[in-house]
Amino acid sequence: MGCILSLLVGICARAAVGYLYVSTELLTTVFNSVVWPLVGFVFMPLSTLAYTWAVTDPRGTSVPHMLLVGMCVLTDLFIMGISLRRRKH
Repeated sequence: MGCILSLLVGICARAAVGYLYVSTELLTTVFNSVVWPLVGFVFMPLSTLAYTWAVTDPRGTSVPHMLLVGMCVLTDLFIMGISLRRRKH
């Protein structure tokens, strides 16, 4: 499962979020409702994956986990900004 998930994240983060939602219960254990994974699927898939990993890591949540989540938030915002800029031109 780890290899399939790694390939999906590299190719398409939304497919990896969908795969996690369908095949495991990680997203339902991290988020209390269906709304937040759906919002993450649509707007910030990398951040959703990083936050899910950070919260469910058996070693606990630490500073490197949160740094990765922060980097993924910035990456998602950057990708959204690029796509909005392309639509204007």
